[in-house]
Amino acid sequence: MAADEERDGVALTNLDQQLFEGAGATKRELVDYLDALHDRIVPVLRDRPLSVIRILRGQDAFMQKNVPKYTPDWVRTVTRWADASKREVRYALCDDRRTLLWFGNQRAIEYHPALTRSDRADVVTDLILDLDPPEGDAFDQVVAAAHLVRQALADAGLAGAVKTSGSKGVHIFVPVDESVGIADVAAATRALAARAERIDPQVATTAFIKEDRAGKVFLDSTRAGGATVVAAYSPRLRPGLPVSFPVAWDDLDRVKPADFTIHTAPDLLGAADPWAERLPRRNGSPTTSSRRDTRSPSPACRRCTRASAGPAPAARGFEGYRPGKHPVMRAVTWQGRREVSVDNVPDPRIQEPTDAIVEVTSTGICGSDLHLYEVMSPLMEKGHILGHEAMGVVREVGSQVRTAAPGDRVVIPFQVCCGHCHMCVQGLQTQCETTQARESGMGAALFGYPKLYGEVPGGQAELLRVPQAQYMPIKVPQGPPDDRFVYLSDVLPAAWQAVEYADVPAGGTLVVLGLGPVGDMSARVAAQRGAGRVIGVDLVPERLERARARGIEVVDLRETDDLAGEVRDRTDGRGCDSVVDAVGMEAHGSAAARLAQQMAGLLPDAVAAKVTQRIGADRLTALYCAIDIVRRGGTISIAGVYGGMADPLPMLTLFDKQIQLRMGQANVKRWIDDIVPLLARDDDPLGTETFATHRLPLAEAPRAYDMFQKKLDGAVKILLQP
Repeated sequence: MAADEERDGVALTNLDQQLFEGAGATKRELVDYLDALHDRIVPVLRDRPLSVIRILRGQDAFMQKNVPKYTPDWVRTVTRWADASKREVRYALCDDRRTLLWFGNQRAIEYHPALTRSDRADVVTDLILDLDPPEGDAFDQVVAAAHLVRQALADAGLAGAVKTSGSKGVHIFVPVDESVGIADVAAATRALAARAERIDPQVATTAFIKEDRAGKVFLDSTRAGGATVVAAYSPRLRPGLPVSFPVAWDDLDRVKPADFTIHTAPDLLGAADPWAERLPRRNGSPTTSSRRDTRSPSPACRRCTRASAGPAPAARGFEGYRPGKHPVMRAVTWQGRREVSVDNVPDPRIQEPTDAIVEVTSTGICGSDLHLYEVMSPLMEKGHILGHEAMGVVREVGSQVRTAAPGDRVVIPFQVCCGHCHMCVQGLQTQCETTQARESGMGAALFGYPKLYGEVPGGQAELLRVPQAQYMPIKVPQGPPDDRFVYLSDVLPAAWQAVEYADVPAGGTLVVLGLGPVGDMSARVAAQRGAGRVIGVDLVPERLERARARGIEVVDLRETDDLAGEVRDRTDGRGCDSVVDAVGMEAHGSAAARLAQQMAGLLPDAVAAKVTQRIGADRLTALYCAIDIVRRGGTISIAGVYGGMADPLPMLTLFDKQIQLRMGQANVKRWIDDIVPLLARDDDPLGTETFATHRLPLAEAPRAYDMFQKKLDGAVKILLQP
């Protein structure tokens, strides 16, 4: 075939043909554009395995990875193994003008370089977020989401460059130090997306499923490893041949993707290369572009070439997931009796193939956290991360985790359990034989607890390592607020189990001792499940009022000195059928018992630990009350935590009254299928969305603990939000 013309030794043919219907451009105009910008396009393609999208006359467009057999010998290539197709692929390397012109003559319209260089398939050079709009013309929404990403980067001391995708979205690039592994960059990208989403979840989402995006901009964090992204200045195979074009952050609100086409871009650019100029520097070194053009931009392109605020450090990761020994995560740590602080601590990392990393979005303070705060302080070690009521978004999973994936919204049970041992199969996940704290003779490991229960770092933090993630995470849908689901971690299953164990007969009466979070929720669950009568007992006005507002009968301990008599008066002199003791060792007991707890904190650590664990820091007042008020043949369900072993029990009374005692930590996963249908209802029958009395930033954890412990400001349930 005779050439229409030749450039740089490349024969160019059929230059006057239309590229495709509606293109608004001929092959000549494509080649002219590539040639005019070759000194800016080649540097972003150089030494990177290249995929292109071609369109031949009368055929559909296709992506070409393998170079054709007729490729000239002077086109450099590199061979890579492709996991997806299970074969070797021979990619072109577009290192010079001649190769770019040859591709143009092959009707290659789009240019998608790999994120890795030809000699290092294991190292990516950039962290990239691809922002996709919802359906329709919504570029203004994309711009708003891009500014969220910029803010998230700035909060981490980083900066990025932005360009239109050439379609409907934008791409944000952050050069990374090439010593960082692909997995770390991928995790950092996901963390960046999550951070941006949390700044304004009404604008942006990380939901991978389109139906879950609810008209929001998708922050696609999957561009890592073997992925490609269309190059800066590359045309796109769309009507009018738009191009992916660099834009100054300050100009982003004033442009549209259609402003930049192969016809308009050369004049807008003049001699400038805004992409090379705006990319942040990598650890203080020059940007990756090898082009050194000192020419000034023309006046016509000032709005497109305005310099950004100057080079910023390149990312080695992202705050919220930066693997290594860098103290970048914020977490609530125990510092001493009645003292917690929010500190910088090392990020969690995948340690086992069954681990996952979850970015925490909400985490509760539990009554049992107060035990660690004060009563069990002799068992604690300074710096331990607290908390066991967490939910969030999965950011990374180990190789053996199949039931959860990055982007999933999950709640994490407070106990660590495997799901396959004998105890887990029996529905006794708190006795998991895989994670059992055998050294201390206790059951399954618990998040946020000391060595007594396995010493697993807790969830009052920005990130949480979840062991046994092949079983543990509870997936919940996008949409409703965290408050709807976060209590699946502990409060809801604890209340459900408490009522189940109480075995309230049809039409029977249940008394709930203690209207803290678990007691309050137990009363709600019992009423929802059809108990004939539910009576709540407490002395804190705010707790009593919450229960009363939901139709629960209440007894105010400040107004009676004979609880047993009060209950018998309300139950035909017989006593109640069932009792839930939701108080445990938080009860207002004798001065001697309270003194024993306080004295334990003054003993040497080794001695105090034994006193606390074995000799007695319990306050059994609530349990004694339960034994007194329950009818003969009735049932007591103990949901409140007791910590000692030496307290006397009235065994003769228990035996004579034929009282059934059931107790134990909540087996969270056992009850999830029973509870979740109630949470899916629009009427929120358990009142989860208004259950928390306070929602505070993680940074205010010390104040939150003090408030909760002293029951100040009506605090019944506090959620922390990292």
